[in-house]
Amino acid sequence: SDAMKALISRHANREGEVFNDEVADRLARNPALIVHRRFKKIGTGKNVIQPPGDIDVLVIHEERSRIYSLECKNLAFARTPYELAAELRALTESTPHHRSLIEKHQRRVDWLRVNLEAVCVWAKLDPTKQWQVHSAVVVDEHAMSPKLQDVGEPVFALDDMREDLADFGVAKREFLATF
Repeated sequence: SDAMKALISRHANREGEVFNDEVADRLARNPALIVHRRFKKIGTGKNVIQPPGDIDVLVIHEERSRIYSLECKNLAFARTPYELAAELRALTESTPHHRSLIEKHQRRVDWLRVNLEAVCVWAKLDPTKQWQVHSAVVVDEHAMSPKLQDVGEPVFALDDMREDLADFGVAKREFLATF
């Protein structure tokens, strides 16, 4: 029924926000990082500029002159193989009528790069530094799928965000080492 679909959707959205907060909380433990959740806009009134959609977790590493845009995806709601396949398709496959979550994320990363000076002013960062914008997708658990191997972004599980990076592929290891 439509009511059941709406209830499931609201629950999935709440669970997604909880997962986003879990990612942000884990990163916020590092005192060198400035962490912003659900980044939506810079400025007020007529001076507002907005990315094309919310950035789940925006992380600033001032010492290393790096800004990170993280797309967080909680796959736990996908209980069956069919549901997991549907979630992975939504994450990775665009259609003429629907952009994938990766494509949407990449548009937000492009927006950060284009508006880097405004982001620096908003975050009270030194705009004369050579800031780099990095991005990745964080999932709640390892998904054994070739769809996540080459999506144009490093993809890693929340548990990958730990000190010992020896088990990761080069792209993941390099990305995680930048924190």
